[in-house]
Amino acid sequence: MLCDEQQNFYFLEMNTRLQVEHPITEAISGQDLVEHMLYIAAGRALPDGLMETGGFLQPKGHAIESRVYAEDPLRNFLPSTGLLLSYKEPKEVVLNSEPSFDDFSFDLASGSLAGLDAAAPKAHPLDAAAEYTRVDSGIVEGFEISMHYDPMISKLITYGETRDDAIKHMNWALANYPIAGLRHNMAFLMDVMKNKTFQGGLTSTDFIPHEYPEGFQTPEFSLLEDFMAAGVTAYMSTRKASKADPSQPLPSGFVMPSDEPESTSVITLNGLKGHPIYTSVKDDLMLSSTVEMLIPGADAMPDDDDITALYGDEHTCTLRLKNITWEHGAVFSCIVSMDVDTLKRLKDADEARVMKFLENTTFQTEGDDVEFKLVAGYGGASDLKTQLYIFGREMDVCSFTPREYEYNSFILKEKEIDVSKILQAPMPGKIISIDVAAGDVVQDGQRVAIMEAMKMQTPLVAPKRTVVKAVNVGVGDTVKVDEVLLTFEDTDDDDDGTNGDVQEAA
Repeated sequence: MLCDEQQNFYFLEMNTRLQVEHPITEAISGQDLVEHMLYIAAGRALPDGLMETGGFLQPKGHAIESRVYAEDPLRNFLPSTGLLLSYKEPKEVVLNSEPSFDDFSFDLASGSLAGLDAAAPKAHPLDAAAEYTRVDSGIVEGFEISMHYDPMISKLITYGETRDDAIKHMNWALANYPIAGLRHNMAFLMDVMKNKTFQGGLTSTDFIPHEYPEGFQTPEFSLLEDFMAAGVTAYMSTRKASKADPSQPLPSGFVMPSDEPESTSVITLNGLKGHPIYTSVKDDLMLSSTVEMLIPGADAMPDDDDITALYGDEHTCTLRLKNITWEHGAVFSCIVSMDVDTLKRLKDADEARVMKFLENTTFQTEGDDVEFKLVAGYGGASDLKTQLYIFGREMDVCSFTPREYEYNSFILKEKEIDVSKILQAPMPGKIISIDVAAGDVVQDGQRVAIMEAMKMQTPLVAPKRTVVKAVNVGVGDTVKVDEVLLTFEDTDDDDDGTNGDVQEAA
């Protein structure tokens, strides 16, 4: 700490240690900094190559590091806690391409098959960015992120010959990194990578307040993302209804024990009252399924499992799910294929958002088809709801039979809580101070309590000028996110507080 002659205090940080961003230096230099530090600590000199240059490193290419945190960007990045119900790092969900005949050769002299190394499983072209991706972490699926430690989940690093390449590879890595079970900042990181200011290298220390002046809000899905998410949900629901091994095709001739056709379902992506997407799943061999869905504009509910037959190609979107993997129900991955005409119709219906998605997504063309890689985290399911992590965000998706969806219109919306009369915990943590008691008059913004979580102390303040009705917690209590800590009396809001129901003692 430094103090000048005007009694102004300054903090000078000196970290004679490895910085958290060291993987970037390693990526662009080809040097292992940890190895060098250990050798120096053991009394050994730097490698000759570094000694000759005086320790100067000539950078090559570009690298980006994203810090993946158990923080909720919708709550001003407050920390989150919970179990990692789904967790796979990008290289763990890489698809393999089948080796071609050209990868092998036959040695006539020895009579042996050569080229086995070359014919070993190779990353699918849609996963080519895996080669340029690194994850530094110390957790696995099932690990608990608690309130007692830093909420960092991992450091995600990508490399490229150019900055655009590094961003492209980071987009792939984030899209192939399923994390479900707690709040995290993946949606925010994905949005930053798509941000034109960031892509142009025009970032500064005020990037977040400048680009997100009202705070971060989760971007809406494009119509293309909607349909892919609905297709995956329809497939999962069909599997769940069949009670079949998700790694195997559905039994031939399988029929659900229901009056409705087994493969017809209505999907809503944002809870029970979300916009309905009508789907029909047709399963076939080699772990692939065809999902037909209605394009917006077809306003009738199908009562048959062949939507195309009812409405024609101009009103339907057909997706083909291939290379399906759904291990232990935790992480789902597949290739989603659609024909170019279908993609064009989706783009015409939602051009700006579909184009933004395509500009920041890896895809390939196969003949007249366009193929995407899709990875989703699966957090479990009830009779109607499935907790799904997809495209960087977690959501409750619902699957109905057509008859169930008719009944859904009679379900009441959840009652909204009047948060002006309560004070809720903004995050999980421990109460370390209570500054008021029942009956106290508090002013707007007055501190009423302090909570501690993940090495931070957070003051909690009154939402308005009012009277404390009850204090529901005490010092030392551990609380959950959104737990009600204090309640307030019913009071009339007024400008100066002189004519309302709040009365102060003389």
